[in-house]
Amino acid sequence: MTETLEEVDPPQRYVATYEAEKIWNRFCCEFTETNEGTTHWCMDSEFQCGGVMRVMQIFAPGIFKKQAVQSMRDFKSWAESV
Repeated sequence: MTETLEEVDPPQRYVATYEAEKIWNRFCCEFTETNEGTTHWCMDSEFQCGGVMRVMQIFAPGIFKKQAVQSMRDFKSWAESV
């Protein structure tokens, strides 16, 4: 898989694409401070695929959302530990 950083503006924003055979995924992450002093994280993801993955995307879209949520939880755990 190839990762390409399209935009890096720490600590507010980063945009990256991930490409592999028949898979293309783009993430746009934005971080803003809330009035309570915590961080609000917004992630916009675009996913395009072909082959068997395309069939899964059509018939089981929840799998992709579940994976995105798990990735966000993993990142949150890591960020809170450093």
